[in-house]
Amino acid sequence: MSHLTKLGLVVQDDGGLLFGLAVVTLVASALVVWLRRTELPVVGNRLAGPGRCELPPGGPQ
Repeated sequence: MSHLTKLGLVVQDDGGLLFGLAVVTLVASALVVWLRRTELPVVGNRLAGPGRCELPPGGPQ
């Protein structure tokens, strides 16, 4: 947080380009995590919601 408050949004007269790219990267990453949430090994079932637990390819073991 101190980087944002001390440096601000515009660094070396880039017009906020670096900050904008960071926001786009954050949003795109969050979208990929949300779209592939059932494939995540540890938290996938929790993010998928109730009743959306997927079984392994070979069925229950």
